[in-house]
Amino acid sequence: MMNAHVQRARVLLEQSRYDLAEEQLRLGLAEDPNDAMAFSLLALCLSERKRFKEATEAARRAIHLEPDSGFSHYALACVLNERDRPKEAELPAREAVRLEPEEPLFHGMLALVYAHMERWQEALTAAEQGLRLDPEHGMCVNARAFALAHLGRRTEAIETTQSALADDPENAITHANHGWMLLRHQKPQEAMVHFKEALRLDPSCDWAREGIVEALKARNRVYRLLLRYMFWMATLSPRARWGVIIGLYVAQRVARSVVQQFPQTGIVLWPFIGLYVAFLMLTWLGQPMFNLLLRLSRFGRLALSDEQRRESNWVGLCMLGVPVCVVGFLLTAKPVMLLGAIACWLLVLPVAGVFKCAHGWPRTVMTLYAISTALIFASGMALGMMQDAPADAGRILGPGIAGVLLALCLLLAGVSTWIINLLAGVRPRK
Repeated sequence: MMNAHVQRARVLLEQSRYDLAEEQLRLGLAEDPNDAMAFSLLALCLSERKRFKEATEAARRAIHLEPDSGFSHYALACVLNERDRPKEAELPAREAVRLEPEEPLFHGMLALVYAHMERWQEALTAAEQGLRLDPEHGMCVNARAFALAHLGRRTEAIETTQSALADDPENAITHANHGWMLLRHQKPQEAMVHFKEALRLDPSCDWAREGIVEALKARNRVYRLLLRYMFWMATLSPRARWGVIIGLYVAQRVARSVVQQFPQTGIVLWPFIGLYVAFLMLTWLGQPMFNLLLRLSRFGRLALSDEQRRESNWVGLCMLGVPVCVVGFLLTAKPVMLLGAIACWLLVLPVAGVFKCAHGWPRTVMTLYAISTALIFASGMALGMMQDAPADAGRILGPGIAGVLLALCLLLAGVSTWIINLLAGVRPRK
């Protein structure tokens, strides 16, 4: 018979009251230190509280006590997947399925692990195996819809979430997923309804909160084009995404070369090059710029996360430098101010790139890169203003060095897009 403390903890976990659940589980383990179920639930509880090392130890302890329990292996798979270690999570997830193949929860967990690794076909297969056991299982339904969307089967994905909502209209995650499916169909207004309902059912649902932000921005036609591109890129494998990025870059470089050799082709190729540059700036700056615009909306301002607000603050600060430098040029007639305006605009790239990188060493590296670029920019601008300084050395060296530093800033800002692409794909272990 299950310990009374453990029973209460299960109820508290379902209510997302993790601190109280942990307290009950500790009491249960004090009465029975060899309770594998208590250790498994404690692992899930600690993982939700971001105490990953303790969570992993608890899950491994549960397996040690009951190696033939599918739930013990399931708990370890959950913790490792949450720690961004899906390759390590695959083994316990598969073991849970092997030990208890009739439990749909374990098939759903395996599907989520495969989805984390972007192995979408395997994720779909695992989810569908779980649905054969329980056609209404929430985790399997949502995993199936998610996999279908990334396989480009959008109609089937939205039909899956619609059917799931008909069976369980009180499931917050299903409402959030259905909202994202509607966003993929370019229906932000309808998506907003389901995101709001998801938050009503579960105010802590970050997946729905993020969806609200995207739905608000998707009211703008330009952002809808960007969102469509991002959804399309999500259906590609990592290698294919790099192929698209490199292919477009090579194409515009070839176009520039052709225009230089055959100027008469410019009437056709210059618009293509201009569209490429505009597209590049939109993909990199679209999200932070539209987040900045949401700050003007009372509802949008509340929907943004703390991180999105920080990102919009820094991007806004960089953007503010552009008109300041232009006004400075009009007042001083110093060419360095125009170069500074361009540098300010491009400085947004590495600054916004910081927030595209996961927490951990990738973000630290990108932060240092952005700070270094900003310091070079500040040094260049300061030296550029020294041309009117009393010291002769300042008049002679200032403008020349300033130009070099600002040119270096432009180069670093341009190169940052490649560095961000590399770092953004890295998920450091938690």
